[in-house]
Amino acid sequence: MSLQVIITGVITTEPRRKISSNGNPYTTALMSVPTDAGYLSCSVTAFNEAGKLLGAMGKGDQVAISGTASLSEWEQNGETRHGISVLAMQVMTPYQKSKRQKAIQKVSEEDFDDSLDSI
Repeated sequence: MSLQVIITGVITTEPRRKISSNGNPYTTALMSVPTDAGYLSCSVTAFNEAGKLLGAMGKGDQVAISGTASLSEWEQNGETRHGISVLAMQVMTPYQKSKRQKAIQKVSEEDFDDSLDSI
């Protein structure tokens, strides 16, 4: 079963750039996602532009990811752990958000005239 998700969190490992067996570049990373019960470990794999952006980030960076997720479960030190694996379609950073907000603000200030004379 897979889910369409949008998650936010912090990258906990340096992203690793790799090449698939068929020659396609991709990037993997782990991130920590806050939940109501603490934190959930999330592995992320990203191709194309999303992979380039993820690869340019570093440990400790905040990120928002949208894509397809699968739940995972494993044993560690005799304890059952849960996580999520995401195939990222989009990666967004706080830098991109502020850049987009500035662009939207610029458009609203420059392109719209509030006076009725222009109608």
